[in-house]
Amino acid sequence: MKKILLVTLSIILAMGALGVGYALWFEELYVDVTVNTGELDWEFWNHEVPAGYPTEPTYTYADHGFDPPAYIKDVAQTNHVWVDRDGDLDWDTLELEIIDAYPGYYNHISTHVHCNGTVPLIIVGAWVTYGDSEAWLPAGDWVTIFDGAMRVSFGNNYGDQLHFCDSRDISFDFKILQPAEQGHTYTFSIRYVAVQYNEYEGPGMYVEPSS
Repeated sequence: MKKILLVTLSIILAMGALGVGYALWFEELYVDVTVNTGELDWEFWNHEVPAGYPTEPTYTYADHGFDPPAYIKDVAQTNHVWVDRDGDLDWDTLELEIIDAYPGYYNHISTHVHCNGTVPLIIVGAWVTYGDSEAWLPAGDWVTIFDGAMRVSFGNNYGDQLHFCDSRDISFDFKILQPAEQGHTYTFSIRYVAVQYNEYEGPGMYVEPSS
């Protein structure tokens, strides 16, 4: 009986050792994966544009609050410069210079925005930079800058989804107010802010400063 138990125990131990041996047999399977991410990018479309698209911003000068219209006089002047602020060879900022402005001077500025990235995007607002200050301009709202001397409003087509090679007319307005200084030249820049289409939270979404 003892011999049988010893033989049985030996067989169990041998099988156990053999099982451990099998458990240590394995082979690794390697999988190499390449993921190419998309690009979120847009530009002011002011060069190499298809036929029918303007190469410069469109200005609409007007004096608001004067009646009759015969009193309207376009004595002020708005000049612009395109700027590539991030160095990616796309014009992403529009700098404006307002000369001979006066309270009541108004300008509607229409620009064309071109989506040149692979990820669909939605423009949600703009940053207005003036002097050492910066103001967030939410879509469809007015902000006051220059210590109350000017109001700026972000215009149309906000919230509209742009795919690769799509373009839209994106506009903004500014108006000179009563606190404006006489004989002063006002300069400010505007750059639009876009998010990928599935991160859009509505017209009131806030974007933190990039600087």
